[in-house]
Amino acid sequence: MTPPMKITVRPATVEDHLLYLRLLPELGVDDPPPDAARWENELVPTTLVAERAGEALGVCTWVKLEGSGHVRTLIVDPRERRTGAGRALLEVVERRLREAGCSSWALNVKPENVAAIRLYVSLGFRRAYASVALRFEWAAVERLPASPRVQARAVTPEDDRALEQLFSLPAGQIAGLRQSKRVLLTLVDDAGQVTALAAYNPAYPGAFPFRVKDPSLARALLEAMRPHALPGAEWTGLVVENDDALVALLRAHGASVRMNIDHYVGAL
Repeated sequence: MTPPMKITVRPATVEDHLLYLRLLPELGVDDPPPDAARWENELVPTTLVAERAGEALGVCTWVKLEGSGHVRTLIVDPRERRTGAGRALLEVVERRLREAGCSSWALNVKPENVAAIRLYVSLGFRRAYASVALRFEWAAVERLPASPRVQARAVTPEDDRALEQLFSLPAGQIAGLRQSKRVLLTLVDDAGQVTALAAYNPAYPGAFPFRVKDPSLARALLEAMRPHALPGAEWTGLVVENDDALVALLRAHGASVRMNIDHYVGAL
């Protein structure tokens, strides 16, 4: 009996854009697909492709931060699941992050994706917290409770470390969002303390992260985002991480759940 062909992993190329677009619906999310320019400039440098005998089996995109890494997407062709393609991709990412001096990595997964979670746990990941992707209509902002007095302003590089420490974000995440042309906003109270963070992508549209020190600040942060919305936009997406009180407040005032997400972390 002829043994199965070995799975190999290679860097993605510009020509893999169509492959990525073909596999992307397998994630079951409504994120807009990357156009050719975003694929080439943002995703190709940190995307891997698994192959067997020249046939693509799956893709994995990842990003290196300061001392940690994040797996953005792992997508395996449904005909090739449970063949080792996903593990092969993650093992290469793991090796590259270790070689780059990272000590941890993280990823997000739908809680119902049992097979993927089983793979992640076998690689040393553990569940850290739950997140919720919401849809919030701009017209509902005025129904939210008024926020304490704060001033909205753009996030500067000098703010990055304080915000990352305040919200337990990976070091370097905000700088990476800035490079991705996100609208970075914060709120500052009368004592000069930063109290919120939104990284808003008007083209999506949505904010990730969407973090507040207290749920009462949600309205002020949304009001800071709203002028940056594209003309005609009626809603925004919000990813709320590890904050049940904020999710409850937003849902009580009209937010709908688009997706539940579990955040997993692992040591390298």
